Amino acid sequence: MKKLILILMIGSCGVFTFSCSPEKTSKETKVDFEKQYETRIVTEAVNVRAGPGANYEKDEGGPLIRGEKVYVLEEKDGWIRFRVTPKDVGWSGWIKKDYTVTPEQYAAEPPLKIEDWKWKNESTLGWIIITGYVKNQSYETFPYARIIITAKDENGNWLGNGDAYLDPETIGPGGTSNFHVSIPDAQCTTDSLSITYKFDLE
Repeated sequence: MKKLILILMIGSCGVFTFSCSPEKTSKETKVDFEKQYETRIVTEAVNVRAGPGANYEKDEGGPLIRGEKVYVLEEKDGWIRFRVTPKDVGWSGWIKKDYTVTPEQYAAEPPLKIEDWKWKNESTLGWIIITGYVKNQSYETFPYARIIITAKDENGNWLGNGDAYLDPETIGPGGTSNFHVSIPDAQCTTDSLSITYKFDLE
């Protein structure tokens, strides 16, 4: 009797093959990894969602930060599903596409940016003193970062150049550093002063 039941079960399984396969629970779209593309985060902190919408639960892995590189697997309704590696491994989730740019667009943006600054004439020394702070907008760390400033008066007259290392010199992702730049042998005689700047990132 036991042998007969065993034969019937095998026969049943042979006929109704769908009943022998495990049920698939994943609803993720099959991804063509040859068509995935790289993008960069350009917002300070981007929440990761479980699906393509703000109504989906936040991912416990925390937000992505500005400058972080992700790989887009698919797009839906203004949202993108990403992984943090170019292969089918690693953290995955959904973020708004508006918070990303292409690598080319990201490279065109300076990683360091002056957030605030002020100036004064130092009459005793006959110098212009420019102080302020810089923010790191990227996902990189820059040791020994140096700022180079050119100053002009409100009429566009060149006043001089000055440079200084940031304080602290090393500035990490999302971090800030102060600067104190002196323009020697210069005094601004107009009410306002403009600057242009660049960074020497060693």
